[in-house]
Amino acid sequence: VLRVGSLLLGEPAGPLAGETFPDVCVDVEGTLFDRDGNLREEVVALVHAEATTRPVTIWTGGDVKHYQKKVRASGLVWKVISKYQMRGATVAVAFDDLPQARFVELYGVHVKRYIQV
Repeated sequence: VLRVGSLLLGEPAGPLAGETFPDVCVDVEGTLFDRDGNLREEVVALVHAEATTRPVTIWTGGDVKHYQKKVRASGLVWKVISKYQMRGATVAVAFDDLPQARFVELYGVHVKRYIQV
């Protein structure tokens, strides 16, 4: 596997690679929900403030269907997708608990404004 920029050659690109999205993307595990599974209201407030003119997308490196149920049960109606389908794409803003370098290494998504929480 060869690294070129933030992409790993040999790693499959996601179906949306090369596209740019205005979305505010929010990680689920450890970001939107704490490690005990509780909704982090302070993160929801930060996302709302950042997303006044942008769509919100919740994304996960885990089981999308599982987290979609959890998100809906918490009363949020934002769409839930896999981070892997965004490999090679660019998003406007991302909230995640990972350091940005680790996030890019794992998911290969370009982020214009990265906010670690």
